[in-house]
Amino acid sequence: GHRVEFIYNKTRAEIASINAEIEASIIAMFRDIGRIDPSYETVKAVYEYMARNYSYDATNLDQSLYSVMIHRSGVCASFSRSFQFIMQILGIPCTVVYGRLTRSEGVLGTTLGHEWNLIQLDGKWYHVDVTSAVSVYNGKEVNYRFLCATTEDILKTHVIENLVPVPECNSSDYEFFRYHGLCVDT
Repeated sequence: GHRVEFIYNKTRAEIASINAEIEASIIAMFRDIGRIDPSYETVKAVYEYMARNYSYDATNLDQSLYSVMIHRSGVCASFSRSFQFIMQILGIPCTVVYGRLTRSEGVLGTTLGHEWNLIQLDGKWYHVDVTSAVSVYNGKEVNYRFLCATTEDILKTHVIENLVPVPECNSSDYEFFRYHGLCVDT
């Protein structure tokens, strides 16, 4: 005997209008990046697009994807949810990871909670932190450190505090610098 009651703060018409806005924003993004396929190159293009076109706003309390997709600003929760939604549209498995950032080194340094994503490409999992890319962009070059990172690399600046176990990301196949031949091993 439990009773669950939902109270909505938007009408069906308002929800339909919001959904149409989000859809139009995503279509415009895909038009700008010029691709829509479940590949590393599309993941990279979405990551770059978000880093260059959106901004981090700690005062923005709206943690939904609407905040990022329509107002082009948000916090880690809204960025991770937006990225997850876009990846799901592309057919790329993606989930949100919960934890904290531990060192600033040009990224948002905080002991507060943080969210980022895990994506699966070619059967292997990778960490993607769009928020950190957005927060350090400021008209400079895109920081690819958080695109398809391994668990070993992400743990240099992040702490994973997920309630559900997170798959080990040990492949560097799509780690940006290795993938593009920009890495020196010795």
